Amino acid sequence: MVNLFLLDTRAPGITVPTHAFVRACLAACSSHDPAAFVFARGPLGKPEIRAPRDAEPLHFNVSKTHELVVCAVARGHGLGVDVEYLTRNVRMLDIAHRYFAPEEARALARLPCPVRAFHALWTLKEAYAKGLGLGLTMPLDRCTFDIASDGQVDTRKTPCGDWQFGLWTPTPEHVLALALPCEAGPIDVRFHRFKLQAMPKNADHPWTIAPAPRAPMEARW
Repeated sequence: MVNLFLLDTRAPGITVPTHAFVRACLAACSSHDPAAFVFARGPLGKPEIRAPRDAEPLHFNVSKTHELVVCAVARGHGLGVDVEYLTRNVRMLDIAHRYFAPEEARALARLPCPVRAFHALWTLKEAYAKGLGLGLTMPLDRCTFDIASDGQVDTRKTPCGDWQFGLWTPTPEHVLALALPCEAGPIDVRFHRFKLQAMPKNADHPWTIAPAPRAPMEARW
């Protein structure tokens, strides 16, 4: 089971430290207080939990973009997550030709509007790199995906045979990718939506994280 926590950050004038959100997510998946978690960086720089250490340790990964922060939490196995805001203000085909596999760049160039497919590829690749703990030091053509003529990205056909992938659109403006080791079993995800909420001026903190109204999660890509 992977718990995916989505935080809507559109509340005007309010900012929240990412580590505070991560602590809240970890506490929700354990019996520990948010303040109990101590973090460290692994050999390749990936954040991990130093304490407390449970019998089946928690693993997490976090990603943030315009108006949305995502934290993925699982027990007993690593994972990677990435979320991106769908924007046209990037030189998508130039980036694809420079960093993606040649067949991916050619497929994107054939699409009348490659925005969604480009961001899907980017999030899948970054989620995989983060799952390995490599981040953007990993060449993005190391793991390739098939792109259909209608722009749909096939997450089932990839040479990364020991990893599996999920792809969702949590909002009409965002794309979210999850990378999970195959040894973890089939992808089973539970989504939790939250929003920032301003607190009264006399409160100890100027903000709190509150459950957001339930909204349907769009089907996988």
